[in-house]
Amino acid sequence: GSGTKVAEALINLLAIGCPTHQENGVYTSAGDSLQIWRVDPDSSSGAAKSLQDAVNRYRLLQEYLGNMSDSNASSRWSMDLDIKIHHLDPLQLPGEEGNSVKTLRGILDSASVGKKSAKPLLNIFYDEKDFEVKIDRGFYQKPFIGAPAIALFTRTLTDAGHPNGQECRFSTLEKGDDVRFFICGSLHGGTGACGVPIIAKFLGDLKKEKHRRWRVGGCLLSPYFDPPPPPFEKLAEGQEINDQIVEDRIKNYSDHPAFSSLKNVEEKRELAKQILLGFYANPNETELRARHSLEYYKSYIVDSFSDLYLVGKSEPDTLKTWSNGGLSQENPLNSAEIVAALTAIDFFSKTEKVVSTEDSYIVATAPDSLNSKKMLLSDLPIYTLRSGQIIDPERVFLATSVLYHLILYSVPWHQEAKRMVGFKLASSYGSEAQKMQEKQRFEAALKIVADFIRHTLSPKWTIGWEERDINQIEYLLSDSPEKRRDIAERLKEPTIMDRITGNLKKNRQLVIGNSYVLVKSLDFGQWCPVGSFTIGDYLRYVWSKLYDSK
Repeated sequence: GSGTKVAEALINLLAIGCPTHQENGVYTSAGDSLQIWRVDPDSSSGAAKSLQDAVNRYRLLQEYLGNMSDSNASSRWSMDLDIKIHHLDPLQLPGEEGNSVKTLRGILDSASVGKKSAKPLLNIFYDEKDFEVKIDRGFYQKPFIGAPAIALFTRTLTDAGHPNGQECRFSTLEKGDDVRFFICGSLHGGTGACGVPIIAKFLGDLKKEKHRRWRVGGCLLSPYFDPPPPPFEKLAEGQEINDQIVEDRIKNYSDHPAFSSLKNVEEKRELAKQILLGFYANPNETELRARHSLEYYKSYIVDSFSDLYLVGKSEPDTLKTWSNGGLSQENPLNSAEIVAALTAIDFFSKTEKVVSTEDSYIVATAPDSLNSKKMLLSDLPIYTLRSGQIIDPERVFLATSVLYHLILYSVPWHQEAKRMVGFKLASSYGSEAQKMQEKQRFEAALKIVADFIRHTLSPKWTIGWEERDINQIEYLLSDSPEKRRDIAERLKEPTIMDRITGNLKKNRQLVIGNSYVLVKSLDFGQWCPVGSFTIGDYLRYVWSKLYDSK
């Protein structure tokens, strides 16, 4: 569900440079590895496509900066990523429960020969209409429908003979202690609301059973966006649905994106039924559902987590397009999802759980001045590395943007390596061909990093940001001769007149928001790792110097 967008945001932040630890004094996430397990019956959702696009860009970035295998994107710039997204279908169930009819009846009361009907029991909990709606695109803000399917689904995860078990390969994870599971989904929707608590309990129980020091963290998303109304209203209470009503809705709303994106008439009929019967997310119910979910976590689930984060907005953003799943559900990345991704990085970066002596918890809240619809990078939460170093996301974006400019425009690539006086990097080049090859790799990789920045902050791709920060970043990323000359002036050694007038700092800063970098071209030229290094090592070394430059 929503966790898919958080996974996309996480990929963006890692590519942009968010570190998880220090290695020989250098900030980095290299050396850690990540797998993405996506639990969602909606295999064709627009969110899944956006996530795959982010993974593809990350793979290409790592290929330019390091090594690529058939399964792993690796470099010394950022965390290794298993390039295969592990799609786990919660409707692909064990044994005969795995009925091909993807409805609640098909899953819980399939008509197998000799099997006693479960309907008398199910009738206590469900209305007749609940049994027949297809749930292969999610659980439509009704976690009570998805919960039994998810409960059955968890039995497949440790079954090495089942497709879901083959995707997870828990046996390989039992070989090491420092395995961290981070589960993310909504409190108020369908898939996440029912899936996160059940899977958290499953992992907590498995951890105890295997006596492993695994850590389970989670981020719960409370309401942070509202969809617009569906194309038409649901039926009035007591009104019966029939084929004619369904056909009329399909005919009258065939141009709506939710219908026009569907492949065949049967899918359109199913969507019309879902809307008529009220199987879609209702903004008027999200807050109440989130409250009920939190009560459930408090009473039954919280002990399954090492760390648990909560992210939401007091005033949810309004989306422009309504969708009930599938390819038409192409929601833009949201600033709340970036915050949720930062909670994942915080969890991955910690050495161990902070143990409280009291039955209590800490809630960090944003200041009253924060406008959640127009967030700034300075509003993002800081996090702490295993070494105790505090990382400010605003400075991360600044260091990466300045790095982009320095590598592309301040290195004298036009000169022969032996004539690149003042640049220690040149001593690593054995030939001009090697220098030009690495120049091309630097350029290609940093262009991809710039794309990740834009996909995170630009109004073309995201929602919930003030445009000031991206405008300041675009100044640093610009190839405009005028802007490049202006930045070059800021990178020069101060003159005697600068020293006399005291103009040593303010007019030489490179700024994003509340953060600035003060760096000179001459100093940059001396920054270079000792010994043999990859271009990923070099970028990380320079990045760390920039992050600390003030």
